[in-house]
Amino acid sequence: MISHLQIATVRYALVPHAAFQGVAWRVDRRGFALGALTAIALLGVGSLVAGAIALESGQPYGVYYPQWLLGGLCPALGFFLKRSVSKRYEQFELRGMQAFDA
Repeated sequence: MISHLQIATVRYALVPHAAFQGVAWRVDRRGFALGALTAIALLGVGSLVAGAIALESGQPYGVYYPQWLLGGLCPALGFFLKRSVSKRYEQFELRGMQAFDA
């Protein structure tokens, strides 16, 4: 059975996806968007390490599972979204060059 804590953790782990899809269309925010995605991925790796330490020290399931879940989702979202956001910026640059040539 899924608890409310697990549902809330998944819901808040998906917030970076929605936030950066909204920011990604702004060409002048490229450095911020890509840097923040890298920071989210690194924060997720830190959460994964903290979850492993919590498990090793004998903490209950409700302590280490959200950290592992966040540690699994944030790096995946950060690195995969970074690729798609970079492609989106390349498309915008190409579209701008084509408009300039026409």
